[in-house]
Amino acid sequence: DSVPPAPRRTAPKTQAPAPTRAGAPASVQGTWYSEVRDPNGKALVMTVTGGSLTVGYQGKSCPGTISASMAVAMTCQGETISGGTAVVSGDGQSLTINWPQGKPDRYVRP
Repeated sequence: DSVPPAPRRTAPKTQAPAPTRAGAPASVQGTWYSEVRDPNGKALVMTVTGGSLTVGYQGKSCPGTISASMAVAMTCQGETISGGTAVVSGDGQSLTINWPQGKPDRYVRP
């Protein structure tokens, strides 16, 4: 009377494992502009999609991650900075990333 178990579907080995933690909250998704300007007078642009972020700086791009708990890590010019914490202001129009060393990064909505 026993029903054989359904065959298990296994993901192909080439597929990357799904991230265990969810991405950043909806309040931080999208595009942000930094208050800091590069030497050409252009604002740095940060884009948050899911749990990943990218900061565009002088034609280079610095990839990073942002978790559901707003923990931020980023790699820029070969250097990885981690331990940052993102905080969105009450009106949702500004975002600050506080780093353990150095000054915080401030961004605003376009």
